Amino acid sequence: MDSSLKSIDPDAPGHGVREQQGDTSPPSSVNRAVMAGAIGNFVECFDWFAYALFASYLSRLVFPSGDPLGALLSTFAVFAIGFFVRPLGSFIFGIYADRYGRKNALAATIFLMATGSLMIAIVPSFQQAGWLAPAMLLLARLMQGLAMGGETSSGGSYIVESAPLHRRGFSGSFFYISVGLGTLCASLTGTFLTYLLPKDQMESYGWRLVFVLGALLGIFGLYLRRSIGESEVFKRAARTTSKKDRGSLRAVMLNHWPGVLRVFFLAIGTTMAFYIWAAYIPNLLRASGRVSASTSFLASTFGLIAYSVSMPISGALADLVGRRLVLGSSWLLFAALFIPMIHYALGNPESLPWIMVAAMSLIGLGSGAVAASFAEQFPTSVRAIGWGVPYNVSIAAFGGTAPYLGSWLASKGMPDLFNWYVVALCVISGLAAFGLRDLRGKPLD
Repeated sequence: MDSSLKSIDPDAPGHGVREQQGDTSPPSSVNRAVMAGAIGNFVECFDWFAYALFASYLSRLVFPSGDPLGALLSTFAVFAIGFFVRPLGSFIFGIYADRYGRKNALAATIFLMATGSLMIAIVPSFQQAGWLAPAMLLLARLMQGLAMGGETSSGGSYIVESAPLHRRGFSGSFFYISVGLGTLCASLTGTFLTYLLPKDQMESYGWRLVFVLGALLGIFGLYLRRSIGESEVFKRAARTTSKKDRGSLRAVMLNHWPGVLRVFFLAIGTTMAFYIWAAYIPNLLRASGRVSASTSFLASTFGLIAYSVSMPISGALADLVGRRLVLGSSWLLFAALFIPMIHYALGNPESLPWIMVAAMSLIGLGSGAVAASFAEQFPTSVRAIGWGVPYNVSIAAFGGTAPYLGSWLASKGMPDLFNWYVVALCVISGLAAFGLRDLRGKPLD
């Protein structure tokens, strides 16, 4: 057979396992695929934390100034909407990614993200544009929420499908490392600008620079994603399945519902625990006066670094001993230690940075291998929609609501109820992990 035909013939010798896993790609190509797949997650998390960080500036600018507290609540309500449209985004872009390719879906999602960032950067004041200003902010967050819903499974699928056969866990971990790095970079950028610019300049234009940077990062990500090739795993699936059979949510729910349940329940722990320790605990201790703002920032920084470092360790371990053992044991251990860590942090607030390191390291160990694990629950023809919809529904239901629920129960004098709620859900995540379909060292189907 002619060598040029062999490269596209799925039945040609040597075209099986190696083609399915991207093993024929040189390391530089795999590294480029990892960067292209992860950069959208980085940009979204950068914007997510920047929005929370500068919510007070946005509230004074975009909403009527008569009620400062009401304006701030409105700003956070717009922020929350980004969570609740994520399932819709995962549905739309999941179908698109499974039918037309990961590369095309990834280009579309990061274009939406960059556009949303730019819209926030140039949003006018309420005095200048009236209700057009909050409407523009709402549209920007809707666009970013839709993009992030499609980003998770499309980007994660692309990385895992492009990874070498025996390194899917390790390569996939970089998709979630981008969560910690994006959040950390936003925090450092905001802190740098706060120290660099006087208060009046920060309120006037300084906060906008963060979102301009987010838009520029998105444009770079779009360039990077336009320059990559489609994953070989997807190209094989496109040759062997019809377009109408790819990206079918009905097929997922009928034929792959065990995978849907595993993703949904495992995602509870990975998202809820992150939001609790990255946002809720430092803010709770700072708001109650137990720690200073500088200590809270230092704790968050240490925690995010520990989270980012522990995830490739988790992915590498999962490639060695299996996904079930690494993820299941991590979440059961986290559940056992959660209440002692909370009580110790509340009783010894000066030790918060080191408690954050311990907690975020455990969360990283329980999260590093999930990209490979989620991808392995579904065949290529429905991987993006099968992973994306239950994952984003879980985030909207549990991850995005966790800080608010914790604060509300604490205000009602029932903080222990929230703690046991977290423990119970993390136990469920651990049990779900032990039930995963583990394709370590095997081709993706």
